[in-house]
Amino acid sequence: MKIVLISNSSWNLFNFRKEIIESLNENHQIALIAPKDEYFFKLNKKYTIYNWSLNSYSKNLFGELKAIIGLFSLLKKIKPDVVMTFTIKPNIYTNILSYFLKFAVVSNISGLGKNFINDKIINKFIQLFYILFIQKSNFIFFQNSFDYEYFCKKKYFISKKKSSILPGSGIDLNYFKNLKYKNNYLDNKKYHFLFIGRFEKEKGIYEFCEAAKKFIIKNNKNIFYAISPNDINIEILTNNYPQIHFLNKTDNIKGILENTKCVVLPSYREGNPRSLIESISMSVPVIATDVPGCNDVVIDHYNGYLCKKNSIESLFDKFVNFYNLSKSEILIMSNNARNHAEKKYDVKKIINIYEKKILEIKNKNANQNISK
Repeated sequence: MKIVLISNSSWNLFNFRKEIIESLNENHQIALIAPKDEYFFKLNKKYTIYNWSLNSYSKNLFGELKAIIGLFSLLKKIKPDVVMTFTIKPNIYTNILSYFLKFAVVSNISGLGKNFINDKIINKFIQLFYILFIQKSNFIFFQNSFDYEYFCKKKYFISKKKSSILPGSGIDLNYFKNLKYKNNYLDNKKYHFLFIGRFEKEKGIYEFCEAAKKFIIKNNKNIFYAISPNDINIEILTNNYPQIHFLNKTDNIKGILENTKCVVLPSYREGNPRSLIESISMSVPVIATDVPGCNDVVIDHYNGYLCKKNSIESLFDKFVNFYNLSKSEILIMSNNARNHAEKKYDVKKIINIYEKKILEIKNKNANQNISK
């Protein structure tokens, strides 16, 4: 079968979907569509990838119409049997185009993001648009139970026959493992508390910085670090919070995690946060907010701590709780983290689910052709 995978960035495909792409490429003809960035060229060394002119953050009507037309031209040229989409704009636009180009769509709702957090009129319009067209999908994978119930049961009546919960994009447990997480090694870890995520309000970066600032003032311990996949807002944060170490973006997050005691993500809402899944796979305990997505990865007091959303005080308390743990207590939590990752997030399980769904679509299309 000819399968196309579409995302809002080449970075997303390279970092989150690489194993799935590799597996599908063994038995299918694969093409990728994403905006061009530095990861576009890395993917292009091995796969056919098409540049899509898309601004992930834009809400300009003419810009979005141009993006839809551009995607239409690419898909008309490729003539796929199945299109797998990731992130909100590819989900919407591909389902619109499937009316005209007649291919199957497997949509992935990896999180509802700021458009479902904010109550602005434009966000309400985007929500309505999303809900209207996502139902056209042949199948929809949700990455946490809250979003699944939100769409299928409580609000938008998407059929459970054509949707299910998928625990994230999966993780390569053979690559993301930390053989050094031992008692004597804890003393040598460089990053005590590490924020991993975009430096945006909805990711809880300001709660992290304020809670860290409070901890540093009270304990005289400068042990807080933060890293983002891009440089947005880093200059402002560096100026406002000089006591926090802001690290340069890296392709070697595994190397960072090997030297981290605790990862922090006080996000307002997630799908199934990759940064937390990578962390627990590396036996690193985590602190995150008790919100959809985060509370699927973090079991409170088992492999980390859950704090209240948008609460500096609650996050500060969790910093104190973790800082006061003994080495043996941290090791128990780190072992629990790895065990949870092995049970739930193995990429091999995710690939098998995708393969089965694609086979179902293939067989259904074959039966329809026979009946004609």
